Parts: sequence; C-alpha cells; structure tokens
Amino acid sequence: QASNAAGAAWADDWWTSWQKKVGDPVASTARWVAAQRAREHKHPRRLFADRFAETLAGQEGFAFRNGEAPIVISRTKWGDDFTMDCCYNRGIRQVVNLGAGMDTRAVRLPFPPGVTCFELDKPDLFDIKEPLLQYMLKPKERRLCNRVVVPVDFERPPPELAGEPDALWAAHLERSGFDRRAPSCWILEGLVYYLDPEAVEKTLKRVAELSAPGSMVFFDMVNANFLLERHAWHLRDLEARECPWKWGHNDPAAMLAELGFQASVIDLRDLEVDRQNGQLVLRPPISRVPLPRSREALTFYVTAERL
Repeated sequence: QASNAAGAAWADDWWTSWQKKVGDPVASTARWVAAQRAREHKHPRRLFADRFAETLAGQEGFAFRNGEAPIVISRTKWGDDFTMDCCYNRGIRQVVNLGAGMDTRAVRLPFPPGVTCFELDKPDLFDIKEPLLQYMLKPKERRLCNRVVVPVDFERPPPELAGEPDALWAAHLERSGFDRRAPSCWILEGLVYYLDPEAVEKTLKRVAELSAPGSMVFFDMVNANFLLERHAWHLRDLEARECPWKWGHNDPAAMLAELGFQASVIDLRDLEVDRQNGQLVLRPPISRVPLPRSREALTFYVTAERL
C-alpha cells in the first residue's frame, strides 16, 4: 500500500508538472524547442532520437507556433555531434550545458566512461523538468553519464553576487564539482539571442576564464544584420511573447579571438540536412563575401577551442 501511495503521489507530481507553465518567458522557450525535438523523433528518417521530448514540451511547448522551430533539427544534431567529438576524440570529461532548458543529451547520448554533464538553468524550469524526466528514465539511461543539475536563482542571489549573474552561475558550477583545471565542453544552445550585449560579453568572458586549454564551446547566433529585420517572425513573435532577441554580431570569430579562442563560424545556408544518411553535410560557401562584411541577415553555428 505504501508503494502504491508513493506511486500515486509521483503520478500527481508528473501530471502537475506536465500542465504547469514556466513563468519566465525566455525559459519557457525551452518547451517550444522540446516540441520540435519531439516532432523530429517521430520522423521516419530522424536525425536523432529523443523519446523524452514530447513529455518535456507539454501543452505549453506545442501551443507556441504549433511546436515548430525548424532550426532545432540541425542545431540538435550539430550539438550532439559536437559533444560526442569532444568526449571521444578530444578526451574531454566534463560537459557544461549553460541554459540547459529541456535538453536531454545527458540521458540519451552514449558517453564514454567518466563523463560528468552539468546542466545549469533557473530553478522554476527544473521544478517542471525533473518530475517529468525522472519518471521516464530507465536505469541504463541514468548510467550514461554523471548528470548534475545546477539550479541558479538569478532573482535571489546572495548579496555579494548581486548584479553579477555570470559570477553567480560560475560559483554554483564550481561548487557542484566542475574543475576549471581540466578541459571542458561548453554548450550555449539557444541562449545568446536573449541576452543583451553586456551580458553576452560577461558570459563569454566567464566561460573563457573557466576553460582550460583544449576546452571547446558551441553556440548558435545571428549576425547584427538579422536584428534589423523587424518583420522576421523570429523577432515579431518572440517579442510578443516578451522574450525578444537582443544580440547579434557580424564577426564572432574576431570577438572570440580576443578571449583566447580559435573559432569556426558556419553560415547555416551552407549546412544541409541529409536524411538519407542521417547526417549534416557542409557545402561549399554560398557567400563570396567574407561573413563579417555581409549585408545579409545570417544565422551562424559557432564552435571554438580555447588556446
């Protein structure tokens, strides 16, 4: 009877979490992204599997733009391949997902032994994610890596870290076992769009400070020209949702070089989804104009190594 009561209580938590809405507009986009991953999971020639995504998306995720966010398909696959390359080919054993949202790499990718995955996000988001995810996990999925959830309460920081969000999350990360002396793999997926220029600068500087030589970072972004496209649905619909895009940069490679990174910048027009072979294919560049000088609205995938 005690077991049945515990099971019923867990089911109640699960149902409450599935129906609950994320209070923060930016954090709530994580459920929209999960909805697109759920759609991809059901595709007959999917690029990745994510059996958790539909549940994590919940009603909230499918309610915004019918749960469709096309960039998520290639971005998730790119991020998966990036993470596996870091762990298998570069020997990195700590992965940091900054602004993790409803990401599930820690419980679906086949990591080599000894990897720790740190997921950082707001407590309200984990209050929804964890009851849903924990209910679904199989023992073998729990053993894929050492998953460490790091809630960061930006609204109620300790007095000594008030007004320094980058210092706050960095302190939480290191207290959770992150070792800045060892190389690390950083994922800032779907994050920098929503930060103002000063916050992006501080975030990347903090990542650089915490990154030992050989560390790798991946993030997606738009160039500054994109933010001038006031009629683009990305800008119009997200602004109406109270989570406008605030940052873009025309030369991320130069920006990262100043922080000690060597970067590769991919123009998404040159990236093709190959469903026949379940991979992404990089084509010869469309643009003959160097990306920093382009006048077009562009989206980039940026990967960089700490020198």
